[in-house]
Order: sequence, then C-alpha cells, then structure tokens
Amino acid sequence: MITLCCTRKVRRRLTLVRGVLTALGIPQEIVAREVTEMKPVVMAAATNRRVLGSMNEFAFHLGFYMERSGDPLVLALGLSDTPMSAVGSKSLYGIPRDVARELLIGKCD
Repeated sequence: MITLCCTRKVRRRLTLVRGVLTALGIPQEIVAREVTEMKPVVMAAATNRRVLGSMNEFAFHLGFYMERSGDPLVLALGLSDTPMSAVGSKSLYGIPRDVARELLIGKCD
C-alpha cells in the first residue's frame, strides 16, 4: 500500500473528482467534504473480483470514449453512465452516477 499526500498528480485527481461530482449535481458543501475526506490519498491493489472485473470493463469502454474526447471530465461522465456490477446487486448492474448521487446526497439527511 502506498500513501500519497501532496503530489501534483494527487492534486490533479482531487480537482477532477471535484469537477465530476459537481457535474453530477452534488451540492458544493458535499463535494468539498468528500474531497477533504479523500485525504490522504492511498493507493492499494484491488483484490475484489467484481471490482477488478468492473475496472477491466471501464478500461474497455474508455477506449471507445477516447475516440470522441480526450477531456478527462467528459470521459469520467461517460464512465459514470456505464453499468457496473460492483455497484449493483447480485442480479442487477448499478449505474455509478446514480449510486454516487444516492450515497452522497443521502449523507446529508
């Protein structure tokens, strides 16, 4: 496991997360809280097979999305609409955008 704190790449990723959450319609106070809670950034190997499978699917889809745009925000929003088994139930795929909205906006209640 690697802990990263203030590298340029980490700051850029946190800025992108802020942009994606804002584009998904998450209220700014929740976006700010989530970005703050993401620190320090920790990188670790994924071991959950559903997560690994979803990451492979995302990489596959990303190849097609990149044919239309190289903008990281556009790419992230495209992936947020891609069905994913890791955020769904055992029988249904979830849509990351919908799951993020439900979890983050639900945290206010």
